Amino acid sequence: MSSSNQQAGEQQRPGARDERSPPNRSPFTNGRAKTGYGWGEHTRQSMKHPVGDAKSDAHQIGLCFGMNDIDVEAFTERHPKRIVHPDMLIHEKNPTRTKTDKGTDFLLRGERGCGKTTLLLTFARQLMRENDEIVVWRGREGSSGWLPYKHWTTVYLPANATVRGAWMPEVEDESDEISLSVDDGQELTASELERVVRDVVYYEDVFDLLDKLGERSRGTFNVVYPDPSFSGCQKATRESRRVNGYFPFVPRWEAEYDDDGETTETPLVQWWFAFWLARCDYGPFTWMTLLFDEGGDLIPRSASQSVSRLYDKLEMLRSIFAESRRRLATLGMAIHYEENLDPDTKREFKWRVHMPDGSANPVADKRGTHPVGMKGDIKMNDDFMSRYDEPGVGLTYSKKGFSKFRWDDVPDWPEDENRWLKVVLEEPDASTKRELRQRRREQYDGEDEATSELEYDSQVFGEWRNQHEQRLYVKHGSGQISVERGVVIEDLESEIDGLRFREDLRDLGDVLEVVMVEEASGDEIVVARVPAASSPFKSDAAVAAGAGR
Repeated sequence: MSSSNQQAGEQQRPGARDERSPPNRSPFTNGRAKTGYGWGEHTRQSMKHPVGDAKSDAHQIGLCFGMNDIDVEAFTERHPKRIVHPDMLIHEKNPTRTKTDKGTDFLLRGERGCGKTTLLLTFARQLMRENDEIVVWRGREGSSGWLPYKHWTTVYLPANATVRGAWMPEVEDESDEISLSVDDGQELTASELERVVRDVVYYEDVFDLLDKLGERSRGTFNVVYPDPSFSGCQKATRESRRVNGYFPFVPRWEAEYDDDGETTETPLVQWWFAFWLARCDYGPFTWMTLLFDEGGDLIPRSASQSVSRLYDKLEMLRSIFAESRRRLATLGMAIHYEENLDPDTKREFKWRVHMPDGSANPVADKRGTHPVGMKGDIKMNDDFMSRYDEPGVGLTYSKKGFSKFRWDDVPDWPEDENRWLKVVLEEPDASTKRELRQRRREQYDGEDEATSELEYDSQVFGEWRNQHEQRLYVKHGSGQISVERGVVIEDLESEIDGLRFREDLRDLGDVLEVVMVEEASGDEIVVARVPAASSPFKSDAAVAAGAGR
């Protein structure tokens, strides 16, 4: 659903503010200010059939905000190793201007208020300008830092969710924004959102999203909001050679809770694991960068092997770093504190950006200052960043060298100075949920027989799995069943009054039934069906005995 923010031929009211006038400054061409400019229009990316001399979105963004292009010679004229900063942002398959081929991955660290969002916006424009890159910006409920680029933005929303939006008032403490309900703001309907941005596109699942991104023009700025139904996520992991089996992605409305309050719900942020996996396995294999603010949400230090299998998902993410670069994909992540991130995953980022928050940069002879993954490889001999505590000056470094750089503010548009956009993703209506369940059943019918045939009463059993094994465990009592082997590995005991488990599993050939007996009547109740193992089970004791012969 494409929309134009200013209808052709529409006259502005005398004395009215032109919402397309640039924020706090005017664009300059040959030293002359241009007024009444149709921002976001007449560019290659905005036209269905671009004309030959049409400029790019990145060119227009540069005019609007007074941004300069990257000058490689200016970085390297004093020392060739200062190419590190342009090397991070200029992507080439066969480098001629820089040193590194294909994609890069960078970690941008700084405390609140040091300009991380404006720097990510600056990087987005440079990536679009230098590489004609598809830039994907993480859309999240508690922030709309992308709004300065709204006239060039395509917003992607999940079709299988109820989407609510509202303009929220700015508050002094950013942490208070999270607690504000969408009902506290001024409602923004879907049709109104289409008038705010260039385009709004709905996607069915991660594969449909990637297809849509690949079909549109390169050199675009795209804000993607994750899908709370996780459509296509399980399929992406099931079909990937990087995953043994598949990873669970359980929507909130399908989640279960145990007596301790533990839930099977998958946090929405984990949708990004499936998206990035599908991008690197499935495509499109053209230049693409994912800019991910608040990276600690995705790769926390305290990753546990909970029901959502976050630890395994992080292991999968680490496995695709090297290949993602070869497949023209870059992950750029902004964080507050390095110590809050998973150390093994943090090691995979080969470029670091030190923000002007008053903190000292790493120094070569102080190994305690070296970040994980760069111990002994720091090239800075002195601290020169602690003197900076306002946005505008940054430091990019890698094992190869370092570069200081500057960037300018990317201000809000006048109408957005005291508001921000909250987008809430909620469960779909009942008919959509039924359709999603039916789609999953059809999708996996006949696939992975051991998993597709597994059935159990969720009031009696819970499901546990890791990379190597899948089990059913008794929720109210004790005992476990190995799904792969089709055997009881811990005796089943129930704490439910009047019900007990039958001692053996009922063998029906292809399926084993787990049966409970009602003690008063003797009636039997089937509480689970487990696929029979494809080969006879041998206990550990039997295997050991055979080895000793």
